[in-house]
Amino acid sequence: SVGETTYYSRVYAPTGGMIIKGNVGIGTTSPLLKLDVAGSGRFTGAATSVLTGSIDATASTAVVGVGTLFTTQLVVGDRITVTGETRTVTAITDNTNLTVDTAFTDTANDTTPDKLAAIFVGRNSASAVNFVVNDLGWVGIGTTSPGTIPLEVKGTGTGAIVAKFTDVNTTGCTLATGGTIACSSDVRLKKNIEI
Repeated sequence: SVGETTYYSRVYAPTGGMIIKGNVGIGTTSPLLKLDVAGSGRFTGAATSVLTGSIDATASTAVVGVGTLFTTQLVVGDRITVTGETRTVTAITDNTNLTVDTAFTDTANDTTPDKLAAIFVGRNSASAVNFVVNDLGWVGIGTTSPGTIPLEVKGTGTGAIVAKFTDVNTTGCTLATGGTIACSSDVRLKKNIEI
């Protein structure tokens, strides 16, 4: 452990890990944030791995494990494969209970369920997941599970604007829930317009 001597010196880091109090700088001697990288970075996803314990999935989004370690082996945004069916983890209650995005069918007990780790997970200050790049490289913004498409953006509320596309002239389009696209433009930017 590195940092404050009154607390962190009494806490042991996990095997192969480190506990640091304060900001970490990579390529900089004066980090301004918890992690401050000067230069480029690269994230490489983890290989598929087998989870501890077994899962006997039922026809539900609630998943119960036996001898599992969900809180230490998974995070929201990871995907799991149980008896050939893959689902995205949307909530983890404890070591033996979690929730997935789509119900499993009533499958046979799987003694070697797989973990497909998300490449990147972004959380807000309340620890809610707002941004995910899953193991397939698919991106979810406002959702923990991008579904079956490479980019999924979810807003909140009926008629909410979920995306905005503009150029330097501030003309552009917005995409609202339900797929409504509204575009603004300026007649001065057009040619051969009849009014």
